[in-house]
Amino acid sequence: MDGIPGDLYGRVQAALLRCGPFDSDRTLRPLFVDARLSAWRDLLPEAGNRVERVRAVIDALSTRANPNGDNALVLLLRVLAENTPLGDACREQLAALAEEVAAVVHSNVRPAAAAPGAAPPVQPPATTIIYDQRGQQVVGTQINVAGSYRTAGKERGRDE
Repeated sequence: MDGIPGDLYGRVQAALLRCGPFDSDRTLRPLFVDARLSAWRDLLPEAGNRVERVRAVIDALSTRANPNGDNALVLLLRVLAENTPLGDACREQLAALAEEVAAVVHSNVRPAAAAPGAAPPVQPPATTIIYDQRGQQVVGTQINVAGSYRTAGKERGRDE
């Protein structure tokens, strides 16, 4: 995507400030439990205030897409709209902005850059990160940089 036109960017920013959970990093993160957004949960930028947070999220998501080619910012706007009560003006506004952004994203696809007949490139799915009960990331390989490496089954002082 080449970018969001200034007028549309301003309307998206204003709607997210008014209708979204951007009070703090902690209030925004739970929204990304939704399967459509979960791939970008760990990419959420931290920010000191609402305006910075909204701008950073727009920047982080506007150029991302899932394996189906769905733009992450469009998905965020749709999820926010669906989580807004019926009859609330924000619901209709967020849904309409999602469609506008989707149209811009679709119109910015450059068919000349791709080989004839080739499918457009998509981002690989995000890796799954597993956390233990203490909230610490579980890793598959651990490297002891202190140099006291021991192989499993061998004890200190034995070289069998």
